[in-house]
Parts: sequence; C-alpha cells; structure tokens
Amino acid sequence: MYTISFNFPNLPKDGEIDITGLDQILLNGRTYRVNDEVDEHYRASNPVVLAEGGYGPGPSLVEAFAGNEHVTVEFTEGGEV
Repeated sequence: MYTISFNFPNLPKDGEIDITGLDQILLNGRTYRVNDEVDEHYRASNPVVLAEGGYGPGPSLVEAFAGNEHVTVEFTEGGEV
C-alpha cells in the first residue's frame, strides 16, 4: 500500500493530473492510497528497455517520483484503497 500526494505550484488546488498507468484523474493538493496492484499496472504501462534487449516493467511509483519536490509517494501498511 502506498500514499501519493501532489502539490504542484503551477496548478490550482484540485487541478487535474493525468498519469499514464493510473486509471483515474488525480487532483492537485490531494493524497491518494494505492495498492500494489495499481503500482504493478503503473510499471507495466511505463516499460523500460532492458540492457539485454526487449522490454521490462518500468519503475515503481516510489522510484518514478523520487526527487520530485511536488509529488510524495510513501509506503504505508494496510488500509483500504
């Protein structure tokens, strides 16, 4: 289970954010809970080229947004999505 929060200064509160691999429109200034299945779908929707050839799953949500000061993704325990 993860929480993902958005705080883009160039978008108004509740401004729409569309991220490839997440099946809903997210809103700026909000926090969402996502489970491992959503993270796996995100990775499958954003493949990377493998060194040995072909494609593999892309980065997890935590990896993809690491270092982004306007998006926070954290691992949490349990809870409903």
